[in-house]
Amino acid sequence: MNPSIAERKQVELDRKFGSLEAEFAHWLALSAAGGRFEKHHSQIRAVKAILDQLQTKTRQELKTAALAGTILKTAQPAETMILAIFRLWEYFRAKFAQRNESRFAAYLRAADEFAWACYQPAQKAAQKAAQKAAQKAAQEDAAQSARREPPLVFLNGGASPFAISRNREFEAEVVPDEELTRAEYLAVLRALPIPVVGVPYFQLSHLPDALVLGHEIGHTVEDDFGLTPRLQQILQAALDKGVPPERHKAWHAWLGELFADLYGGLATGPAFVGALIDFLARDPQAVCGETRSDPDWELYPTDALRVLFSLEALREDFDEERQRMESDWRKSYDHHQLAAFEPDLKHIVPALLDGQFPELGNRRLREVLRFTKQQQRDARLTVRQLREKEALASADLRVLLAASRLAYEEDPAAYVAQDLPAALLTQIEDVIKPGTRAGETAPEDEELAARAADYEAAGDRLFQELWPRLRF
Repeated sequence: MNPSIAERKQVELDRKFGSLEAEFAHWLALSAAGGRFEKHHSQIRAVKAILDQLQTKTRQELKTAALAGTILKTAQPAETMILAIFRLWEYFRAKFAQRNESRFAAYLRAADEFAWACYQPAQKAAQKAAQKAAQKAAQEDAAQSARREPPLVFLNGGASPFAISRNREFEAEVVPDEELTRAEYLAVLRALPIPVVGVPYFQLSHLPDALVLGHEIGHTVEDDFGLTPRLQQILQAALDKGVPPERHKAWHAWLGELFADLYGGLATGPAFVGALIDFLARDPQAVCGETRSDPDWELYPTDALRVLFSLEALREDFDEERQRMESDWRKSYDHHQLAAFEPDLKHIVPALLDGQFPELGNRRLREVLRFTKQQQRDARLTVRQLREKEALASADLRVLLAASRLAYEEDPAAYVAQDLPAALLTQIEDVIKPGTRAGETAPEDEELAARAADYEAAGDRLFQELWPRLRF
């Protein structure tokens, strides 16, 4: 007897699900210990865990339909879900796959490692705080909430770096005239397992710009560990000490971006501020004439005020560098429209640096992450060693990338002529240790297993958002 249409459709759907399984099996193998993508093992497994749940729930719907004799009614929504899973996976897969391009690989490996060096201190502090809270409350789930996957850096066509954290904008692959629209795919925000950080393609040719990644990791740290309410409290307390009330709303509007700049400065010190200055440098008339006003203060302060804020954060540890950089800045930009806000900096900057965060174990921000005077000396030593073609003494990613910026500032022409970025990237390749990401456990170990329940729940939520929209 020939099989019925429904029977053939069921076999067809099994084969289509098989294409998903084959795709994930390929990437699991690539990211296993010893594989080319081993540094991304937990990221890939996190995404897969969520998307697996979509697949499992869809298969359950098909099983129910087969028993009820309604497989043909359920087949098309199931096919659309399979494609939805591919589209969601493609969002991440394309970013992982950039590392297959030989021209991108060394830069992205260095950028990933630098991003992790900036992010890991906050993750460790948050995890210790959560574990202590769990012990006190006898609630293991509190400890799990502080476990996060490392950020993933990718190249894109935007002029500015940007971070997409778990509660920020998400774009899946757009397919015209498909049942699922962009609005439906926004449901993935509640399940986004890893933060991604986009950097412009042209940074491949200018390594000093990589330091602005510290700013983007600052956004991710604020989002991942829920620092916003405490930041707002710290800021308001500082404003109440001497800032006129009419300026309070402005500083609150700018808080997220200023915190990210502060975090970038804590990651690489004066080198970050130098990179930020060059990033913001443009027509003096535009910078000096830029302003903000009530009721829409926008998300960023003016470029001039932003630079002065970042310079103020250097005062305690790097005042000599601060004075030099401020003098250099004011030579090109001798005035700005928000000069009345400058006195506020002496209240705001120390408060943000010294405020304690319960989410980070009641530690001050600069107790969690700080570019020390010794690291600055190490960065300057690295510059000399680069120029004299000596073996580099430092294996600190933050020091090495800070050195890239310092070498460029000292002599841009020699920096290019001697191809110092290539020497640095070679050194970074040497100091990246084989194995999975530092501080992460192997995929079969208990830490990733502990997060499996969270990922399964995230997949369930995503299924509940998507499946009803596919049924008709």
